[in-house]
Amino acid sequence: MEKFIIKKFSTSVNTSTDGSTNLPLSSSSTINDKTVKRRKYKDNYLNFGFTFIGDDNNQIPQCIVCGVTLSNESMVPNKLKRHLEQNHSHISKKSSDYFTRLLSSQKKIQRSWKNV
Repeated sequence: MEKFIIKKFSTSVNTSTDGSTNLPLSSSSTINDKTVKRRKYKDNYLNFGFTFIGDDNNQIPQCIVCGVTLSNESMVPNKLKRHLEQNHSHISKKSSDYFTRLLSSQKKIQRSWKNV
C-alpha cells in the first residue's frame, strides 16, 4: 500500500569541477511556447453595445451601457450578444444608431473630465 502513497523521485545530480550542480529538467518543467490568440475588435460589435479599451495590441471589450470590461477571449459575437440580452434586455432591440449616439456622448463626457 505504501508504494501507492509515497512516490519516490529519482533525480540525478551532476556536479561539475567548479562546484556547481546541474539538475536535469523534467518534462513538466519545460515551458510550452504556445502563442496566445488575441482577438481584435470589429466595428459590428457596436451593434451589441461594445467598444474596446486599450491599445491595438491589447484590446479589451467594454460595454457601453454599464461599463463592464470583459476578457479578450470574450470578444466573440455570441458572448457579447449574450451579455446584452441578459443584462440589458430593455435595449437589446435597439438599432446600431442608438449605440453610436451612446458612445459619442460617453466620449464627450470623458473629454470634459480631462479638461477639468
